[in-house]
Amino acid sequence: MIFLKNMSPVKGGGRGINMIKKLFSVVLSASILICSGVQVAKADTVGWQDGQRYEYPVTPVDKEWGEFSSHQEMLDHCQLPEECVKEMTTEQLFNTVLKYPLLIDILFYDDVMAGISEVAKQFNGLDELLKREDIQEVLKDKYMAVVIPVAEHQDYSKLSVDDDVRLMSRQTKENIYLDLQERLEIYFEEALFFMDGISSGYSDSEKKAITEEAVSKMEMKAVSPVFNYQKTKGFAEFAYKDDDNARVWKNVIVSDFADADIYSGKEGFPILLSKKSRDKMQRKGDSTIYVKTPNGTKVKCIIKSNNQLNSDRNVEQQKLAYPEATFVAVGYSGNNCHAYAWTGRQDMWMNSPAAYISDKSYKEISGGRPTGNGQKAVWGNLQHSAIVMDYTKQDPIVVSKWGAEYIWRCAAGYCYNAAGNIKYYKRNN
Repeated sequence: MIFLKNMSPVKGGGRGINMIKKLFSVVLSASILICSGVQVAKADTVGWQDGQRYEYPVTPVDKEWGEFSSHQEMLDHCQLPEECVKEMTTEQLFNTVLKYPLLIDILFYDDVMAGISEVAKQFNGLDELLKREDIQEVLKDKYMAVVIPVAEHQDYSKLSVDDDVRLMSRQTKENIYLDLQERLEIYFEEALFFMDGISSGYSDSEKKAITEEAVSKMEMKAVSPVFNYQKTKGFAEFAYKDDDNARVWKNVIVSDFADADIYSGKEGFPILLSKKSRDKMQRKGDSTIYVKTPNGTKVKCIIKSNNQLNSDRNVEQQKLAYPEATFVAVGYSGNNCHAYAWTGRQDMWMNSPAAYISDKSYKEISGGRPTGNGQKAVWGNLQHSAIVMDYTKQDPIVVSKWGAEYIWRCAAGYCYNAAGNIKYYKRNN
């Protein structure tokens, strides 16, 4: 078994980032040696962890993580050495991806599957994992073996959403991080089953076995404080989607569940499978609403039937990943960044704000910087929207809703999707 040389934690105020950069270079070089088959001195902190996964040089529990000022800096320090990526077995790579410090980003898109696809564009480890031919087998084995936690590592009653996570003890941060990782593993694995190229790789009997395990896990999630009110988020949520991958699963397993299951403690998943049961659920289903741009163009939005005020139970977990962001509000589960930024409403979901730009209600600001507060910031191909709060800063301060999750205030370049180009728009008066 090969390990990297043990390295002491970085110390020293403002010098932390420079030290981390040096450490990262050393780790990268040593990792290349490992993947080339060269023996390196035994250690237990950085490089390979127990021969099962790569150990990231800095994680959210480290003080230095709080010194990163941009999302791009975080991404740069989390990339895997390409030589290691190719040499890892799929199981090693899977374990490494589960510990990716920014895996939480998968929660900030339209759904976790969309999040996985976007994060794969930013993280070479996940990109490689999705290409592995044996990912189905490794995924199934991992999911069947994972245990739903019955208790949290951290006592959150002792914390406040106003606490500065950077001032917490390392033990507290480690506990919060463990809770986050356990929650993310389930969401990540359950979403993967429905991803293109993975879903079709299972036989009918495997689909049934996986589904039975998912139902069992959902019942355990219902009483696990780690998942609290989100017991049906995950497998059940994805199976209900109206797409080809979801239909394949439903067509195979529908015969295994009768309506009686609704009343036998398996509430939440079997109800999604039969048409009769789906109709029951959709009596108060999602509805369509139209809002208008300033120039009068109709924009289709969705009022989600399950829209509810988010719990504040996971604020500390998101603050741990993004310690430079300021928590604003819990927000609503049926509200996203576009609806929040372009209409100010929190009772609906907007798939795209494109009409606000195409009908010339708003125009792009030349020079790549906002010129006033209240203007709109847009990332990439209309992937994320925010409201400018302080345009005078070198990196403008914005407030935005992160997917269906919380509302945050931070520098535009620190936002979870800031790896894409940012454009600013103002009213075209």
